Amino acid sequence: MIPWELLDSAPMPGSGEVLRLYKRGEEFSIRVESRELMNSRVHGSEDALAELACARIAGRSCPRILVGVWVWVHPGCCTSSTRSRSAGDRG
Repeated sequence: MIPWELLDSAPMPGSGEVLRLYKRGEEFSIRVESRELMNSRVHGSEDALAELACARIAGRSCPRILVGVWVWVHPGCCTSSTRSRSAGDRG
């Protein structure tokens, strides 16, 4: 079994706990103490977070969401200047 490698850590303000980023092979894990918050193999928490965030901006005209290095632009409001940054278009 490949061991987990600690990549980085940061204190969480006001809690006294430490947020840690680990890597094992191609898998990543974000943990607070012994609790795993997110894992690159299991993405249910990311899906839930995205649903909450999207619900908050659903009423805005032309909402945009930054996800990692990609910007998602709602297809209904794409113009020629924003289309190259829309989901699925890497151009």
